[in-house]
Amino acid sequence: MKWIKTLKFRLMMTMMGLVLLTILIISISIVSNQRQAIERQALQDSTALAELLVTNTLSALLFDDAASARQSLEAVRVRSDISQVMIFDDEARLFASYKNNGIDTLPDNDLLRRVLRTHAPLLIENDQGLQLMIPMTSHGDSIGVLYLLDNLASLRSQLSDFYRVVTLTALLAFFASLVAVLWLVSLFTKPMNEMLATIRDITIHRDYKRRAPKAATVEFNQLSDSFNLMISEVQQRGQQLETMNVELEQRVQARTEALETALELANEANRAKAQFLAMMSHEVRTPLNGVIGFAELLKLNDLDDEARENVQLLNDSAQSLLALLNQILDFSKLDADKVELEKQRINLPAFMKSVVETNRAKAERKGLELELALYDCDADYLGDPLRLRQVLNNLIDNAIKFTHKGHVKVSLLAEQNDREHWLNFEIEDTGAGIPENKLETIFSPFAQADSSVTRQYGGTGLGLAICAQLIKLMKGFYGVQSRENQGSLFWFRIPMQRLDSLQPASKPRQAPVRQAKANGNLILLAEDNEINQSVAAGMLENFGYQVKIVSNGLEAVNACDKRHYDLILMDYHMPQMGGLEATALIRNSRGQGLNTETPIVALTADIQDGVEAEFRHAGADDFLIKPFSIEQLSSMVGRWLIKSGDEINNAPVIDEAVLDEIRRMSGEQAPALINNIVELYLEQTPALIDDIQHGAQNGDAERVFRAAHALKSSSANIGAVKVSEVAHQVEKLGRHNQVEHVSPHLDALLECYEQARLNLKGRLGEN
Repeated sequence: MKWIKTLKFRLMMTMMGLVLLTILIISISIVSNQRQAIERQALQDSTALAELLVTNTLSALLFDDAASARQSLEAVRVRSDISQVMIFDDEARLFASYKNNGIDTLPDNDLLRRVLRTHAPLLIENDQGLQLMIPMTSHGDSIGVLYLLDNLASLRSQLSDFYRVVTLTALLAFFASLVAVLWLVSLFTKPMNEMLATIRDITIHRDYKRRAPKAATVEFNQLSDSFNLMISEVQQRGQQLETMNVELEQRVQARTEALETALELANEANRAKAQFLAMMSHEVRTPLNGVIGFAELLKLNDLDDEARENVQLLNDSAQSLLALLNQILDFSKLDADKVELEKQRINLPAFMKSVVETNRAKAERKGLELELALYDCDADYLGDPLRLRQVLNNLIDNAIKFTHKGHVKVSLLAEQNDREHWLNFEIEDTGAGIPENKLETIFSPFAQADSSVTRQYGGTGLGLAICAQLIKLMKGFYGVQSRENQGSLFWFRIPMQRLDSLQPASKPRQAPVRQAKANGNLILLAEDNEINQSVAAGMLENFGYQVKIVSNGLEAVNACDKRHYDLILMDYHMPQMGGLEATALIRNSRGQGLNTETPIVALTADIQDGVEAEFRHAGADDFLIKPFSIEQLSSMVGRWLIKSGDEINNAPVIDEAVLDEIRRMSGEQAPALINNIVELYLEQTPALIDDIQHGAQNGDAERVFRAAHALKSSSANIGAVKVSEVAHQVEKLGRHNQVEHVSPHLDALLECYEQARLNLKGRLGEN
């Protein structure tokens, strides 16, 4: 359809449209005038004939001589278009008539009487033709009416002949115009097409020796001459450019080689920087783990006040060093765009209270009042709680650090704007404030109000820079309002998706973290650093566990071949054999080893990207970064120690705390929500158990793993603790392709589910 857009087509359509419009206007005007003339002539002829007949038949009507009247009417026979002539007396009765072509219709009697009454002729034109009613008068009195019907056949015949002549003339004019238009268009487009062909050939083949041909018109000849002159100039400049290009290519090649060398050096520097940061992190975290660990262990002893204060100072100093190290690494990751946000359900009131309570001890030590104000935010939102907590903790910590008296107020306002939900956070303090000339740079890396700040309060100036980058990553905005010696107000606002109270969480609800209890479990600790060995072993033995220590991965593999362990803690970097290889060997014994099902938790100070993924791919179940606190280690050990059959049997059928949490979050809608969740759980669980059973029978480890994982999560969400624990054990068997060991767990799974089903069915009526 490209031809529709061509100039030739559009010129032809425009000119032919004008010609056609002109012909139509002229034809319509001629036809209209001619029709009016013929109609007037027909009316005049019919009227004259009617008046003549009135004159000829008036005496016959006066003397009541109908035969004479009919004889006079017969004279119209020569007019074939006269269909009917009738004479009516003064009472509108038919006196005499003439009919042609068998037409026998009488005019309307009321019309006849009106003509008699008014003495005025009446003209009517309808489908039958032209009807004339002329009064016949004698001495001013109406003595009758002459009715004449003209079928207008002659008129229509004349018009038809005229239409044919006009149509034929218009067609001849149209085709003559078409020929003229084609000639005119070709006179314009032919030289243009030749010019375009020349341009296209020069463009495609780069043949600058080609010239445009001469044309038949002066204007196009001038265009060709100008074009040829331009091509000659282009050809000359092209030759000059070729010479310059050769020189530029040589320069660009030399510059490119220099840039490639510089880029390689820069990349090498970046790699060295990343390796240095990773190595520095690992090397610093390893002894730092010992410092924090021993400080944690010392706090467990019965110390006097001075010793306890010294231990607390030691622990605080180590934590400050760890925070500084984390800030440097976070800034490096943010600078390299390697930080990704997670999406988890956040209950804002509980979250904000937790953040504030975490910082309350620091505020109270300085005699400050730490306030929390929440406005219109009693709901759950979808966001990254870790990064949001990091921003809030940094801003609150700064506010406490720079405030000597007064208060620190944390405010949160939720609002909806343009179909988006925005959270507005404010941290207000009554501290030292910031000079106005420093406000623009306060969020820049390594920037502080002045050098005295570092001397008086410490810090690197990275905290606010990290906050700014995290807020941008969350697609938010930030700012500060402050006056020197009058306090500061730091604010930021971020968009977050609001979750309805009935909407399920984006991730399965996890069971609350439990503190590890002494139960005599045997734990294998693979760690090459003697300090870290002492720290971890001391913490674990304090919990009441038995600990077997090995110094490298090879010793760990050999130890796993000799006896069963309830949990394995595996370091990453060790001599002779590292933690990755040792984990893979323990997991890949294909059911022949004693510890193929034993949970393995990676303990490492190496936080490079990909380390956790490598460990999990090798078969590790979880990951704990050094240095860790005694609470973190306790939580991790308590999470992964496999419960014995007695422990599972002693566990509650339904954890009331889970249902209470659902009630708390749902308010008045809690009964309906719990009923819906229970019904959905009871409907879906049998199918998941069937999938586990069929997967075990068919050796389909993937099917067993998926079904057990779904059953574990759904059971935990509703508080079915026993079912969740058994499903967790089955999930591990499926993950490690050990479906032949699933069958012994099926009976326990069915029994636990039956207990949960009966318990939950009883609750449907209560809710």
